[in-house]
Amino acid sequence: MKITKFILNLLIVFAVTLVSACLVTLLWNLYIDNTGAVVDWKVAFTLALTMSLIISLERMRKK
Repeated sequence: MKITKFILNLLIVFAVTLVSACLVTLLWNLYIDNTGAVVDWKVAFTLALTMSLIISLERMRKK
């Protein structure tokens, strides 16, 4: 039962982080960097994977 909660938590945090990282890189490239409407997928996936693992493991450790 613990593993299913961990995986569900991991997927939720991954999705939220991926969407927010995509929006941030899109807006950064659009307004600050002036390179157009480009999403930096490498940064977005790396950040989402790292954050989802760290947050999920920390939540599991606290319980």
